[in-house]
Formats: sequence, structure tokens, C-alpha cells
Amino acid sequence: MARGQLAQRPRLALIILVVSLLVAIAGTVLWLSLPRTCADRGCFFTAANSCSGATYSELFGNGTVVTYESSGCSITKRITGFAVDEHPAVRSYFEGKTMRCTYEKEAFPPSLLEGLSVTGCSGTLRDAMLDFEALVLLGEAT
Repeated sequence: MARGQLAQRPRLALIILVVSLLVAIAGTVLWLSLPRTCADRGCFFTAANSCSGATYSELFGNGTVVTYESSGCSITKRITGFAVDEHPAVRSYFEGKTMRCTYEKEAFPPSLLEGLSVTGCSGTLRDAMLDFEALVLLGEAT
């Protein structure tokens, strides 16, 4: 082998090592930035409180499933499952709607995990819930 080719081998090895390290670092950062799926409120509370991404679904006694997703210092709530005996009109009224609630870092209010609490929230699900509550009070809901 010529002397020039031998001198380029360590440089090539160094380039391959640096590129490999950059790919590993980028992969780790990407993996850590993905929202995690939480199996309980405690996990979700910890993630949301630090404004990290996470998802959590909670099954309520009547069969309704509410899914919470945190991103930055906000969470999005949506009803992702309905009780089997839920009236079709109620189901269609709330299906596909979401509400977004914001908060300060390290000050996540536990009340945001109380089902569909609307305090400090905005969005189509919040509006639908307030409208539905008014209909119930007026005796016009199904």
C-alpha cells in the first residue's frame, strides 16, 4: 500500500466514529423526546408536571374512557370510548371533540385529571360539555 493510503485510514476511521456517535446521540434524543404511554395517573402527572410528552387513558365506572395527552405545558382531553349503553345521540354529540388545558411548569393542577373538568380549558369538547350541562339543567337532554 502506498504511504498516502495508510495515512488516510485513521482519518476515515475517525470520520466513521464521529458519524456513528452523532447518529447514536440523535437517536437517543429522538427516543427521549417521544411521548411516553403511562399506565397510571402518577406517571402521567409526573410527565405533565415537568411539561413532558405523555399519554394516559382512564376508564371510568360507567364505561367512558378519557384519554389525556400532554405536550409542553398543556394537555388535550378527548373521550375515546363510550359506555356500551350510552345513548347514540350523546355519543355523536361528544365524538371527535377535544379540549386543551394549559398550566405552568411544575404546577400541574391535579383537577385536570378529574374526568372532564373544564376549568382553564378551551375547545370543542369543553363547549359541548357546557352546552350539554345546560340542556340537562333545562330537562331537554336525552
